[in-house]
Amino acid sequence: MAIRFSGAVLILAGCTGIGFSAASLCRTKVRVIQHFLYLIDCMVIELNCRVTPLPELCRVVSEIAGPFKNAIVMFSHALDTQIAPDPVACMEYTVGNIRISCPEFLLCLRELSGALGCYDLVGQVRQLEVLRSKWSKILDGLEQDLTLKIRNFRIFGICAGCALAILLV
Repeated sequence: MAIRFSGAVLILAGCTGIGFSAASLCRTKVRVIQHFLYLIDCMVIELNCRVTPLPELCRVVSEIAGPFKNAIVMFSHALDTQIAPDPVACMEYTVGNIRISCPEFLLCLRELSGALGCYDLVGQVRQLEVLRSKWSKILDGLEQDLTLKIRNFRIFGICAGCALAILLV
């Protein structure tokens, strides 16, 4: 009987952990997008005020880049050493050499390199503003029902654990 009870407890703990992990992933997505929007704002300010070249811009904003710091530093290094002919290819090299924690992170980096790589100063600023408005809308959609999603993932994890424990014990 003790083995069945301990098995039920382990099943419940495992399913609850999965539910809480999914809730944490939702929160992580929101934080990544918030940092990305902050990064875009800093880049726009830097481009408008100092007209900074792209590798230098990446070095400057890497200090405040948060979860993007390693990727931005590596991107700056790839641009300096001209690993690839254009910024989009340099970002692909960078993305291939870092560990990605969430898919939004990867998408943000790819869109950022596209916005910075193919235009003059005015075009870069315009593309960054377009990118910011797009990701602001995505963030608004995520934040709108974030608390509900987090609560649901947690509850579903606990309920699934209880149901499996009842069925299997």
